[in-house]
Amino acid sequence: MNNNFTQPSTNYNSIPTNNKPPKKFNVGLIAGIVVGIVAVVVGGILLFGNNSSQTNNGSSANNDSANNETSETIYYDDSRELKDTYTFKEAVSKFAFKVNETTLIFEEKDKISFYSITQQDTIHEDPMNVQFYYKQDIYTSLGTMYFGESNSSTLEQFKLNFNNGVLSDKTKWTVENVNIIESNDDYIFASWTNKASVTTNEYYFAKVIGNKVYYVYNSSLVSYNDTKTALLLDEFKQFFDCLSIDDGKEPYIYDKIINVPIVLNKKIKDVKSIYSISNNTSNDYLDGSVNFVGENSDFINLEYGASKHYDKIDWTKTFDSKIKYTKEDDKNIIGIKDGNITQLFEITLYSDNQINNKNEFDSYISTFLTNK
Repeated sequence: MNNNFTQPSTNYNSIPTNNKPPKKFNVGLIAGIVVGIVAVVVGGILLFGNNSSQTNNGSSANNDSANNETSETIYYDDSRELKDTYTFKEAVSKFAFKVNETTLIFEEKDKISFYSITQQDTIHEDPMNVQFYYKQDIYTSLGTMYFGESNSSTLEQFKLNFNNGVLSDKTKWTVENVNIIESNDDYIFASWTNKASVTTNEYYFAKVIGNKVYYVYNSSLVSYNDTKTALLLDEFKQFFDCLSIDDGKEPYIYDKIINVPIVLNKKIKDVKSIYSISNNTSNDYLDGSVNFVGENSDFINLEYGASKHYDKIDWTKTFDSKIKYTKEDDKNIIGIKDGNITQLFEITLYSDNQINNKNEFDSYISTFLTNK
């Protein structure tokens, strides 16, 4: 709203004269009239604005107007070769990702898949917490692998730092039982006991990509025997075969996820809205999910490819022909079938409120999503 009003000017030197002495103008009266006019105009605009912006759960007109708003999507780097549309599985099978100061490309191969990535304070300043998964049976599975970037440019330098509990300028630990299990010109395989708040046994594999040493590690409350250690080493080697130097063309995972269709013709507004992305590696219940966290710690989990999960739920309310609702424990669950897309929103509210209708649901997701 533009509040830059122009006050009418009064040029007293231009007042026409005649033979009679000119009447004295009451400057105070004139100023009062002008101020009064401005006040009426401003008051009318403010009143109109307030009436237009009032939110009424019983009024669909105001909510429909807000829901129809669109805004320009903010990507991480839209200069790359980004397609208009991806499936969730396409988005997480190959992508660029920011490690710390550098970018790498991951491509799923054989048994190695993406597991999750979490943004820290901001995507441009702090490192991302990224994990990958090795698809083994339940008897030999060693869990997820965590990936990081060291401040070393050579394996020898990495080894020296590792002996002192140092991985990078931002990652230093109090450790004991440091063990360089295997070291050669191609990689370093080592372990230590991390004496953080919870003592854990951590196994690291480090290798040079470009001019930087990167590492992957696995954490366990118990130490591994020789059999599991050998399995882990093979897993780490296969994982590094999935990584390559950034080519400046492959889109970042966040940008690909933004272009995965969302029900009700919605789209993620801003890459910074995304708290984390998770891939489903354990079953075919859903493809994966994206998490958003609101200012009041409201937590929204959006499930993609969730038709099987949808069919398992005993829905208690119908908001409209596409939207169903139920509440499980502290989660408001909204299921939406829209054409050939089925997605679920799990909304945990800081206030522990129940979502009662479509308008309330729209108001919660509007923080993160917009119309295309």
